Amino acid sequence: MKFFKPDAAVFVPDGLAAEDAFRRVTHLGIGAHQDDLEIMAFHGIQKCFGSRELWFGGVTCTDGAGSPRAGEYASFTDADMAALRRREQELRAWADRTHSAARRLYQHPATVLVARTDGGRLIAPWDDDASTREFLEATREPRFASRIRQGEQAELVERQPARASAAYREALRMSRRPEQRGQALVLLARALGKSSGPTRATTVHEEILALPSGIVDDQGLPIRLYGASQLAKQPGHEETLAAALREILAEPRWLSPAALYLLRDLSASIAAVAPDLPKAAERRLLEVEQVLGLELALAVALALVAVDGDADGHVASFSEWGDESDGRRAVREK
Repeated sequence: MKFFKPDAAVFVPDGLAAEDAFRRVTHLGIGAHQDDLEIMAFHGIQKCFGSRELWFGGVTCTDGAGSPRAGEYASFTDADMAALRRREQELRAWADRTHSAARRLYQHPATVLVARTDGGRLIAPWDDDASTREFLEATREPRFASRIRQGEQAELVERQPARASAAYREALRMSRRPEQRGQALVLLARALGKSSGPTRATTVHEEILALPSGIVDDQGLPIRLYGASQLAKQPGHEETLAAALREILAEPRWLSPAALYLLRDLSASIAAVAPDLPKAAERRLLEVEQVLGLELALAVALALVAVDGDADGHVASFSEWGDESDGRRAVREK
C-alpha cells in the first residue's frame, strides 16, 4: 500500500501491524467518499463479518472535508469535518466488537439494557467490556512492559524524568497495538511535563486526543480523555476538544461512570464554545446511574424472590427504567 498524501492513515481495529493486516485481506473495497463502502461493498463486509478466515479491507480516497454541515456541525471547519469523518470510519471498523454484537441480538425498541448476571449480581456493561481486557493483554506483552517498567523506575523512583522519557519513547517505538501506543503516549506526556515543560507535553497530549476512541485503559477510561483533560487547562484547544468529546459521547458503547463524570466536567468547561455538550454528557450519565441503581435493585429483588418466588421460579419485574411514564422495566427470569 503506497500513500501519496501526507495525512493518509491506516486503521486496524485489532491492532495488528499494517503490513500483516494487508496480507490477510481477502475482500477489498475502494470508494471515493465516507459511507460509500457501507453501501457498495455490503456483500464483502457481510461475508467477512465475524469470520476469522475472511477479512475485509476498505480504502476511502477522500477525507470528507467538503461534507455538508448544518446544526451542531455548522461551525465546523474543513479540518474539523475531515477529522470527524475519519473517526466515524474508525468507529464503523470497530462494529464487530463484542458489545455491538450483543446489541444486535436485541433490536426491540423497548430494550434499553443487555447485561449478564453472575452469582445474583448484575454485571454492568462497562465492567464486561472486551476493550479493557485487550488493554491489559496488550500492555503486558513482555518486551513492551519491560520498557514501561524501566521508564516508571526512572520517573517515579529515581526521579529522572528525562531518562524516563527515553524509555517511554522506546516503548512507543516498539508498540504494535493501539493500546500499547496509548499507554506509552500517556506516560511520555507525564514525563515530558516534568522534564521539558508544558510545550512538548502539549504536543503529545494532542497525539493522545487523536487516538481511536475505542481504546480504553484498565479502568475503562478512554485514553483520549487523558489528553483532553490536560488540553482543557490551556486556552486555544476548545474547538478541537469539542469535536473529540462529541465523538466519544456519540460512540455506540457503554462508558464507565468515571469516564462520564470526566466527560461531564470537560463538557462544562467548554460550554461557551459547545453548548450542546453538557446536556449530551448528562444524558449518557443518567443512563449509567440508572444501571448502577439496577445493580442494587436486582440484588434486593433476588433476595426477596429467594423467599417469595413462585412455583415456576419466575422473577417479577424489579425496577423502573426512566420515568414512571415510560412504562419500561428491567425483567429477569430464571
